[in-house]
Amino acid sequence: MLDQVRLLSAGFCLHPEFMSIRGGGWRPCRFPAGFACLHHQRHGAVLFDTGYSDHFWAETRNFPASLYAKLLPPHFQDADRACDQLRRLNVAPDDVRTIIVSHFHADHIAGLRDFPRAQIVCTRSGYRSIRSAHMMDGLLKGLLPGLMPPDADDRVGFVEELEAVDMPAPMAPFGRARDLFGDRSVLIVDLPGHSIGQIGLYLPDTRTGPFFLVADAAWSLDAIARQAPPPRPVMSLLGQSGMYLSTLEKLHNLHHSASALSIRPSHCRTDSGADV
Repeated sequence: MLDQVRLLSAGFCLHPEFMSIRGGGWRPCRFPAGFACLHHQRHGAVLFDTGYSDHFWAETRNFPASLYAKLLPPHFQDADRACDQLRRLNVAPDDVRTIIVSHFHADHIAGLRDFPRAQIVCTRSGYRSIRSAHMMDGLLKGLLPGLMPPDADDRVGFVEELEAVDMPAPMAPFGRARDLFGDRSVLIVDLPGHSIGQIGLYLPDTRTGPFFLVADAAWSLDAIARQAPPPRPVMSLLGQSGMYLSTLEKLHNLHHSASALSIRPSHCRTDSGADV
């Protein structure tokens, strides 16, 4: 079972509002690179994504990866890295034994190398996408394969190998989940559309009630509440538009039908360090 769920962010990007939601304005908005640290009674510290780290700068030093840093420049300092934030919470990098990767965009995996003992849990299709990404083709999909740890093949575990379980009625439209630890405390949910193999986490029992971490299935809770997707060019560049819209509709319906459930996109603006 979970003792604690802490929402954190490791750096951020600034984008005009209209890039993230149709009808948005030109004002720049901050999009934190959110990650979560869960503490499980038996399995210890578990991360959902990692946010940015200094490995991003090393990987984008040369062309064509340097285009990524120019088009989507992150803002972070070393103290913002997930590993340093966790040290301040008395969690050493070696204490993290599991990292669930929602998808393989750079702002979600740049800190993977900072946790050398963690198993990497992801979908097979997501893992294939980062392993097969090459040069400009990978870059256009937001994938920087050099961010992967050199021993990732030895540490990866696939979601599809976990037990499939039914979810409660409000979550039923998302299909069956995968039970990470076999106790239904951390359920992995398919959230297709934004990136190949994207997943979220459904946490049925946290201190403040059920919680749903939805990665980049939407970039804000406001987008979910209004069922307002990004502009079509942005949506089509990043993933599969039809699947994105279907997932967004499910989240919209869930938001308005399950008032006790908290939904949190990775880039939703919130105070880092929130405890749920």
